[in-house]
Amino acid sequence: MRLYALDDNELVAIGPARNGELLEIVLADPEDDARVIHAMPARRRFIRYLEGREKP
Repeated sequence: MRLYALDDNELVAIGPARNGELLEIVLADPEDDARVIHAMPARRRFIRYLEGREKP
């Protein structure tokens, strides 16, 4: 799993679900009151980050 800061208040996690499918999950306020505000199968742009080719 990889974690990247999208901005000061949002963090994206990219990693596998239990079935092996890659997911992208965005957390709001990760330092204080973290909550998931977005979750879906990982899009190609986020898979590139997981592979280390780019960063958000």
